[in-house]
Amino acid sequence: MTSQEYYSQEMNLVEVIRDELRQATIEVRRNHRTEEQNKRRALGEIIKNDDSWTLDTIIKKTKDLRKKPLSIDDYIKLQNSLIQDEENIKGFLSVGGSIAALIRDLTSIKPSIELAAAHCCCNIALGNKSQCTTLCKYAGPYLVEQLDTLSNPLLEISAWTVGNLCGGSKNAFKALYAQGCLCRLLSLLRDCDIIILPSIIYAVTQCLNEGFELINDLEAVEMSKGIIERGCYDNSSGIWVLALLSSKLECRETLCTILSSVFDLLMIKINEEPSDTKLITAAMRLLANLIPESTGFAANVIFYNPKYSITDVEKLFNRLLLYPHVHVRKETLWLLGNLYNHPQEQVSQAVKDLLPRLANLKLAIQSVTI
Repeated sequence: MTSQEYYSQEMNLVEVIRDELRQATIEVRRNHRTEEQNKRRALGEIIKNDDSWTLDTIIKKTKDLRKKPLSIDDYIKLQNSLIQDEENIKGFLSVGGSIAALIRDLTSIKPSIELAAAHCCCNIALGNKSQCTTLCKYAGPYLVEQLDTLSNPLLEISAWTVGNLCGGSKNAFKALYAQGCLCRLLSLLRDCDIIILPSIIYAVTQCLNEGFELINDLEAVEMSKGIIERGCYDNSSGIWVLALLSSKLECRETLCTILSSVFDLLMIKINEEPSDTKLITAAMRLLANLIPESTGFAANVIFYNPKYSITDVEKLFNRLLLYPHVHVRKETLWLLGNLYNHPQEQVSQAVKDLLPRLANLKLAIQSVTI
């Protein structure tokens, strides 16, 4: 295989994993919508499924909102109504001045009103592409500014909102990126309160997913260092960020520092029931992208790791080759191919010696080519 063919094949697989992540992102946003319905928020209330308005009431209350802030009880009902159905978001946005009213309250001197407006923005951002773009056009600068707030509840919901916007519309990402959104998120990734960290990682993931080609090398390296330094690579959200970043050559030196830990994690997760497919997929992609480095350091984590015998490695690959999800089997074959074609003869020979011991290899190949 020529270097050009190798690069082309790798980039095709990068696109595959990015497409998979886009689908995962859609599912995450749907799950986020469901979770928001019952999640206790800093407003001190529980949003109940039956505590929402009809479309006519939403429009009436939105007209009231243009004149002055709603009561906290009404704001909670508006939040829940917006998250129930995209038609409710459409109805809210159909009222002229609705977003301007939210922005007014988003910059209120009253923390409870400020937070209530932020929650409404977050739920609108879970709408469709057009709704995300509309919200971002007017409220984007204010939401980015809120990423500098000292209030953890407001910071958390602002990060979720920014993530929802970036995940819902590429145009929204471009606009927020131009306003310094990613710069602020990376700063937060380094030193935010651990309670806020999941929302920051979520937002960073959406930025990476929608703006992979726009994010520069320095930002990518800083992103990878932030995830590693915060110890977030042992969960599916954090390791997915690193898996995507492993496609960038500039990140690979940093990512190699955690390869041994990632392989340990893979060894553990492959034996768990139920399996964490998202984490396993990300770990395999991370390994597959880093294996080709020329020194053999990355490959040695697999074949010359004092923690594991060759029998352990054999069991791992046989399990992966029979994994229920076809994309994991494809990742496994891709990893084996990278090992087979490794420039270090020692590594290439090690995988050639391993292949006859992989009883599930032929079956896996047949299953992904049907």
